[in-house]
Amino acid sequence: MSRPAPTRLAMTVARAYHLRGLRQAEIAERLSMSQTRVSRLLQQAESEGIVRNAVVPTPGIFSEIEEQLEDRFGLSQCHVVDTSGEELIHDLGAVLATVVENSSVTAGTVGYPSWSRTLTAMVDALQPNCAKAQHVVELLGDLGSPTRQHAATDSTRRLASELRAEPVFLRAPGVLPSAQARRTLLEQDPYARRALSLMDDLDLAFVSIAEVAVPAHLADGDTFYRPEQVELARSHGAVGQICLRFIDRQGKPVPTGLDDMIVGVTLDHLATARQRWAAAGGPSKWEAIRAALVGGWLDILVTDKETADFLLRPEPSTIPVVGVPPEEPSAAPFPLDRDGSTPLYVQLADVLRSKIQDGEWLPEQKIPSEKELIRTYGISRMTVWKVLNQLVGEDLLYRVQGKGTFVAQGPIGAQATLGVREQLERMGDTTTRVLSNEIVAAEPTVARHLRIEPGEQVHRVRRLRLVDGEAISLHTASFPGHLAHGADGQRSTGGPDREPGLPATRIEESLESVLPTAEEAKLLRTRRTSPLLLLRQQIGDDRDQVVEYSEILIRGDRFRPEFGNRPGEEPAGPDHLSPNGRIPIVGRPADQQEVAKGRGGGRGGRSSPRR
Repeated sequence: MSRPAPTRLAMTVARAYHLRGLRQAEIAERLSMSQTRVSRLLQQAESEGIVRNAVVPTPGIFSEIEEQLEDRFGLSQCHVVDTSGEELIHDLGAVLATVVENSSVTAGTVGYPSWSRTLTAMVDALQPNCAKAQHVVELLGDLGSPTRQHAATDSTRRLASELRAEPVFLRAPGVLPSAQARRTLLEQDPYARRALSLMDDLDLAFVSIAEVAVPAHLADGDTFYRPEQVELARSHGAVGQICLRFIDRQGKPVPTGLDDMIVGVTLDHLATARQRWAAAGGPSKWEAIRAALVGGWLDILVTDKETADFLLRPEPSTIPVVGVPPEEPSAAPFPLDRDGSTPLYVQLADVLRSKIQDGEWLPEQKIPSEKELIRTYGISRMTVWKVLNQLVGEDLLYRVQGKGTFVAQGPIGAQATLGVREQLERMGDTTTRVLSNEIVAAEPTVARHLRIEPGEQVHRVRRLRLVDGEAISLHTASFPGHLAHGADGQRSTGGPDREPGLPATRIEESLESVLPTAEEAKLLRTRRTSPLLLLRQQIGDDRDQVVEYSEILIRGDRFRPEFGNRPGEEPAGPDHLSPNGRIPIVGRPADQQEVAKGRGGGRGGRSSPRR
């Protein structure tokens, strides 16, 4: 059995920080824990002697093997356990339990195949932790004998209790005699329909992996595949099954008609789940585990040392499939070096980056789908997803939900001598859409910046700015009620004794990264998981009177603000006006300007949802 979880985790964090060069924030994101905990684990590694002048390997913890598996198959985490025989199921489940305990899991819906013995062992080993969810839904209907079904129900209930979630049971046969029987059942059973509907939006799916056979612990019931059906799947090339769905050597679905008889999660559900975790091992499952990894069906894997060695063989042995002719060698080998020292995801990123930079892929061109890239380069879905995310972060690609991934035009440039707001004003062919123009009660944040009492009346204007027809920024400006005049949405900044449109003389700015609300994401046509730039501005006049407070949400993938002055140019001063001459763009001299990351709400520069 492996070393205790705290030591194992300290070893993993130490290697990531000291040997792989990851920052603490990156480690925290990868392992789903707080940065504070990463820091404490690094201190623990030093106190236990794991880290001295070098990282000292700890017996029973296979960090190098785990890293190789993560790089080869694009896993976010891999845990290798020294176990075998009768202890294998218990030990793998126990280690997966520590992954749950050590991860800050906060999920809407968790999917759980309650008939899996390894995952049942995980639930048995779970200790109280901070993980939580809204729903724990059974991913499959009843399998095996009534005794087994009762145990599965109890396991689901206990997992839901640990996650402080509602258990959603799927009390229907897991495998029905025909597709028509399945349709009839779902028409008559609203509870089954609800369970299946929750699978459309899985945050975390625990995945069961099995060989192409009837498991012994399920053979005594009439709600599983019959032996002849299993042989049918094998004859079509199946080497394994994930949550009862058959897959071939490349992790691709095996069409047999049996899928229409299952009451439970589909491969489409699993493909769209945000996280897929599994614990599986043993020689009988080698090919099934490898197929699941090659097909990109897993994000986290807990397995045994012997299975890990098999998975890392340069040319893994394959078990002959009865009735299936050997695959012909590929006429065009995958253009990545699997035996080299450079990780596959780094190689793929370089290949795709070159296609963009060399002009093979042109701006606004749709690139091949994830499935096509998996097929072309022979790598896992997780690796492809990781690389595409990286290139999106580099502003080389962008995604359109339901349509695919496209080559980006690149961020629109801006003059470094201008303020961020003025840079937005002077971008290309801009148009402004007034969304609202109203008198409202001041919220606490707005009141604090305007130096008024919460609930006092303010004039609030919301505008959506578009460049060449594409939404770039969302502006929300608030003015003290006694300064409000004009209602065309182009509010001038000026006090009661000032001419409308006269520039103010003082501005304080802060810039941070936030995640959009559902409404903001819809207006800006971006995903809720895509960070935006939030520019806060507090504008005052020469009498130290605050005349405006603004929040400007900016799509960072389409606009890159620049700071500083070009040699020989004067800094942006308070007399700069926007091209329409009506909204003064105010700024302090360059030596007084401030751009502070992490201000306003104590976000500390981290992406976070806006409240």
